[in-house]
Formats: sequence, C-alpha cells, structure tokens
Amino acid sequence: MTQPKDNPKVARLRRRLKARGITQVALASAAGVSPVHVCNVLAGRDQSRKVVEAAKRLLAEHQNGPENPAGARSTREISETAEAS
Repeated sequence: MTQPKDNPKVARLRRRLKARGITQVALASAAGVSPVHVCNVLAGRDQSRKVVEAAKRLLAEHQNGPENPAGARSTREISETAEAS
C-alpha cells in the first residue's frame, strides 16, 4: 500500500488541533463521525467536509488555548498562587 501524499492544508490543520489540545476523539464527536475516520482524514487517506467544518468550529472555540480562555489563569498559575499563600 502506498503512503498518501501529505497535503499542506491537512498538515496545518493537524498542527493547529494539536497546539490547542483538541483530540481526535473530541473532533470525531463534534463532527458526528468515528475517531477512525478522523484519523484517516488527518493522515490524508480520506477527505471529509464534516470533519474540516467541525475542526474549524472547535478551533474558533479554542482560540486562546483549550484551558486558557481570554483572561483565565492556567491550573499551574492557580496552584503556584495557592502554594505561595
């Protein structure tokens, strides 16, 4: 079996999802498809408008990071503050 050619758009999408901590399972749930299908799409073996649109929605929701919405403190910052008290 031949390896799929890496599509630059898919590679960029994969990097952005990873950087924001969005898992393939979360993306699959948002798109209403199986995690295996998401894996195939992100590996370039398959195409899916549902997966791409769901990824765009999730990325928009996680603009500032998955656990750090605008102005929120990270868990690490909170624990460091508690330890200093």
